Amino acid sequence: MKWSILIPTTRSRMDMTMNLVDEFMEQIEINDLVGEVEIVTLWDEGEKSVGEKRNELIQMAQGEYISFFDSDDRPSMLYVKHCYEGILKGVDCCSLRGVITFDGKNPAIFEHSLKYNEYKENHNGEAIRYERMPNHLNCIKKSLIFDIKFPEIRFGEDTSWSHAVRDAGVLKTEHYIDSVLYHYDFITTK
Repeated sequence: MKWSILIPTTRSRMDMTMNLVDEFMEQIEINDLVGEVEIVTLWDEGEKSVGEKRNELIQMAQGEYISFFDSDDRPSMLYVKHCYEGILKGVDCCSLRGVITFDGKNPAIFEHSLKYNEYKENHNGEAIRYERMPNHLNCIKKSLIFDIKFPEIRFGEDTSWSHAVRDAGVLKTEHYIDSVLYHYDFITTK
C-alpha cells in the first residue's frame, strides 16, 4: 500500500463523510490506483479528541504515505493524481494548495510547503493569503513522522503537530504542486 488518506469524523457527519469517501474512490479508480491507495475512517460520537483520533488513524494506516482530510471539506478532481505523482518520486512530502472560505464567502488561497518555516498571513494582495509549513493535510512519508504524536486535544492539535514536525527537521524533499487541491469550507459556529 502506497498511500493512506485518513478521515477522522463523527457519526453526525455520516452523509458528508460517505460522499467524500465516494469522491476519493472515484479518483482512485480513474487513476488506476485500486490497491495502492486506501481510505481509512475513524468514527465516534465526539467522545475522543481530534488529536487522539489522528494518532489512532496513523497507527491504522497501511500506506507508506499518509494525509488527513477533514470530513466537511472537498478535494479537487486532481487531488489523488497530483499527490500520487509526488509519492512516485519518493519525496518526503507533497506541497498542498487550497482555497478556504468562511461560511461560503471570502475565498482565499492557502499553501502548505517546505518553502515556509512559520505560519504567516499576507494582507497586501499577495496571491497566497495563508503560508504554512507542511501539516497533517499534506501527503507525508509516514516513517518520518510516525513517532511525532498529536496532542490529545480538541482544537489546535494540527498547529502543534505541524510545529513539532518542523522542529524535528525530518521533512527535506518536496513534490511542489501549484494547483488547488483542497477546498476548506470553514463554517463558523453560532
